[in-house]
Amino acid sequence: MNKVSKVQFSFSVVWKLLQQFSSTIVSLLLAIILARLLDSSDYGIIAITTIFINFSDIFVQGGLNTALIQKKNADMTDFTSAMVLSAIIAFVLYLALFFISPYISAYYNVPVLEKVLRSMGIIIFFNGENAILSAILMKEMRFKPLFWSNLAGSIVSGIIGVIMAYLGYGVWALVIQKLLLQVFLFIILLIILKWKTYLYFSFKRIKYLLNYSLNVLGGSFIAFVSDNSYTAIIGKSYSSQDLGYCNKADNIPSSTILNSITALMSVLLPTFSSYQENLAEMKLITRKIVKTTTFIIFPLIFGIVAASDNLIIVLFSDKWLPSSPLMQAMCLWYLTIPLLQILGQVFYAIGITHIRFNLELIKMILTLFVVFILVFVFKVNLVVLLLAKGVISIIIVLLNSIYSRKYLGYSFFEQIKDMSSPFIYSCLMFILIYSVSLFNINTFFALSIQIFLGIFFYIGISLVFKNDSLFEIGGILKQMLSKTH
Repeated sequence: MNKVSKVQFSFSVVWKLLQQFSSTIVSLLLAIILARLLDSSDYGIIAITTIFINFSDIFVQGGLNTALIQKKNADMTDFTSAMVLSAIIAFVLYLALFFISPYISAYYNVPVLEKVLRSMGIIIFFNGENAILSAILMKEMRFKPLFWSNLAGSIVSGIIGVIMAYLGYGVWALVIQKLLLQVFLFIILLIILKWKTYLYFSFKRIKYLLNYSLNVLGGSFIAFVSDNSYTAIIGKSYSSQDLGYCNKADNIPSSTILNSITALMSVLLPTFSSYQENLAEMKLITRKIVKTTTFIIFPLIFGIVAASDNLIIVLFSDKWLPSSPLMQAMCLWYLTIPLLQILGQVFYAIGITHIRFNLELIKMILTLFVVFILVFVFKVNLVVLLLAKGVISIIIVLLNSIYSRKYLGYSFFEQIKDMSSPFIYSCLMFILIYSVSLFNINTFFALSIQIFLGIFFYIGISLVFKNDSLFEIGGILKQMLSKTH
């Protein structure tokens, strides 16, 4: 595998960010429209369904896409073998979901959930195949085609979803929109890759991929249990309406923060994998990426917390205002994600996949214990429950630093140093833009002031202190602009 150059990495990041943000804009516009047409209970049903879809995805993908990207000389036999295995597993899991859906529906006392699960479960097939097809493009650092395919799929499926919601189809508008998105993406990827009917299958190649991916699969499974325990317990111990508020609260941070991080992670694995034999160079790259990522993500998180009420009202209407404190609490967890995800890709690239498994196991044990105590003993409100998720994640960050120092020489104090400047700038920005909400002015006008004031202040203070990340991002943008002329 050839080393990924700085220019190649920069261009790939930009295209991946464009892909994520274009999909985000379309998804956010869709969410804004649907929030006015649908009830919180509709989103609660989809949130419950997503638990079981995501659970199936763990086994359908099984870390195969990660293994394919990490493998130095993966060829068409590797990719087609992975696709066949993924399709077989998807078929078995869909049958299981089909037959247990009545029991899930009865457990949550939501009759329509049975049909929703059986219909939306079809996504399992397409999620697995799309992950492997996308891995081909990602391994080749071809993120431009991924941008166009995701954008096209998001727009077409979004339009159909809005039309169905307007015509009164309720939760089925969300089901069809999510299903069509993956179907369209599958078709477009086949066209982009000029896919033919390849019948290559090798047990030997599958064995190699599975040897790598088993720890990835194990880590993903344990992460699923700990992360989705919140959704499962909220849906059962609180109400589908509360779950709907949580689902809507996650819309804005996941659309902006999580999508930004996901975009970067897609580029990091093939990049880190190309440097897997030079750990000193990988450490330098990792530190620069941590600085740049937190420089972008931290102000987004603090901005969302400071302007949460205005964001909810302007984007989704005041009927969703109970989601505001839930969104603020979620942001503590989002604050830890950049470092955990970046170092996770480093460990994957150098082949030590057991680290994520170990950390996720610790997180799952902590989560199940804490959630049980908080919900069934103290009966806390949802804000406290979501804050606990963030506290647990901070503990995992501290444990993660032990591994990063051992295998990469990247100590906890170096990590703190790399993240300190954007954290301090973001705290100061928070104070400034939160003060705007204390004045009794029009909501839309107040949000506009908060956004522009926050951007101006953050960039301004970064210029004053000559922050390296700001100039790094500026350099990348100049390269992009020069390429277009």
